[in-house]
Amino acid sequence: MWLSDCPVPASVRVLGVHVDDDVRSRIAELGLRPGALLRVTQHAAFGGIVVAAAGCRLAVDAATAHRVAVRQVPAR
Repeated sequence: MWLSDCPVPASVRVLGVHVDDDVRSRIAELGLRPGALLRVTQHAAFGGIVVAAAGCRLAVDAATAHRVAVRQVPAR
């Protein structure tokens, strides 16, 4: 499933990030990388999504959210 397809609320684990290397590096610094546990908190305007990762809230644009592969995990 893609991050953009996740329901709110949901807990997901990142399986892969299918973007250019420069974008991948930047979002990895923010905690959005394979293996990361995210909590989907909100669908934002224009198809974006808001997630909580590593104690921070991140707004992910629609194009990037369509390229982040995730799987849903049970909420803790």
